[in-house]
Amino acid sequence: MTLRKSALIASTALTLAATPLLANTGYTFDASNTLAGETDTVAVIGAITGDQIVTREGELLGTIEEFKVTDQGRAHVKVDLEADLLFQGDTMDLTIDPANVTVLDGAVALNASQEELYAARGAVGGAVKVDF
Repeated sequence: MTLRKSALIASTALTLAATPLLANTGYTFDASNTLAGETDTVAVIGAITGDQIVTREGELLGTIEEFKVTDQGRAHVKVDLEADLLFQGDTMDLTIDPANVTVLDGAVALNASQEELYAARGAVGGAVKVDF
């Protein structure tokens, strides 16, 4: 009986490890609600530091350490990356068009998949740099 229970636990752990990390609340990108449509970006930005950041499909990328809008009007996000993603590194410096960013209560969703962000990465120095 104990052996069977241990095998079930190990099997469940392997299954969970093989599935993508999903945010707890089902966050997804919403094209009708993007950062580009926000008039008070300073208030929005102040509220999201420490929140989760997810891909279009709701796959968890990590936690937002820093978020700002650059002088060129693009969103710049510093992300503390989750383990077991395609990226090598602990952090990501992401620069993205605000029209590709949905700000939600408790998370930010990007209009990009993990694979698209991986393909857009630049030279790796301590952090993964992505311009999407």
